[in-house]
Amino acid sequence: MTFSKSKRDEEGTVTSDKGLDAFLGKGSKVVGTLTFTGPVELDGHIEGEIIAEDKLVIGESAVVSAKISGTEIVVKGKV
Repeated sequence: MTFSKSKRDEEGTVTSDKGLDAFLGKGSKVVGTLTFTGPVELDGHIEGEIIAEDKLVIGESAVVSAKISGTEIVVKGKV
């Protein structure tokens, strides 16, 4: 995972300037189970399972072949 310029919130948790806790870039490939508690954007190739407890954005360059569960899911890429 890569993170953009980050900052700490009131509780000391690191977050990005985009309001994301995690960002997976388009040059990345992950096979397995991904679990996120904060907002995340995925732009790479993911196979397996994605569990998101907050907002999940599947970016325009993403290719996802996975079981996806989450509270708010935005799909812009291929699922």
